[in-house]
This record gives sequence, structure tokens and C-alpha cells, in this order.
Amino acid sequence: MSKEKVYQLLHTMPEDYISGQELSRRLGVSRAAVWKAIDSLRRDGYVVEARTGLGYRLTAVPDSLAEREIRRCLSPGTQCPDLRCFEEVDSTNT
Repeated sequence: MSKEKVYQLLHTMPEDYISGQELSRRLGVSRAAVWKAIDSLRRDGYVVEARTGLGYRLTAVPDSLAEREIRRCLSPGTQCPDLRCFEEVDSTNT
């Protein structure tokens, strides 16, 4: 189960909450798998609000160069297969 799929669904509905049950139904995974993906997004710096009875919604993205955020800003159809983001490198020339 990819946290990318959860991210995409949350990102397409920024003002609306989407329940864990709905996420699991759309993605064909368990609610536990959805929770793990949400937790992983949070560890990556995304702010995912959770409200009992409403669900989840993405309220903020990390203030860093994250691959998924860079790709989201590229023009449709732009190919960039070698895009990689690292937390730390020993040299920018490497």
C-alpha cells in the first residue's frame, strides 16, 4: 500500500475530510493500512488533520524539497525520471 495513493486522494480534496473507511474502500486496503500511510506522511512532515466522525484532511505540506511536491508543480507531461531528493549528501558534486 503506497502512501502516495493516500497523499493523492487527500491532496485532491484539500477542503474536505475523507473518512478512513472511504480511503480504504477506494484503495482496496484495510483501515490499518490507511492509518500507517497517514502516519508515514506525518513523519515526512505533512500535517494531516484527523477528526472523529469526519476523517482525514491534508492541511499543510513540509517546507522542504520533497520529490512528490516538486513533481506536483511540474507541467503536465513533463518527464523527469531521475529526480531524487535526499535528506543529506556528503557533497553536492557527487
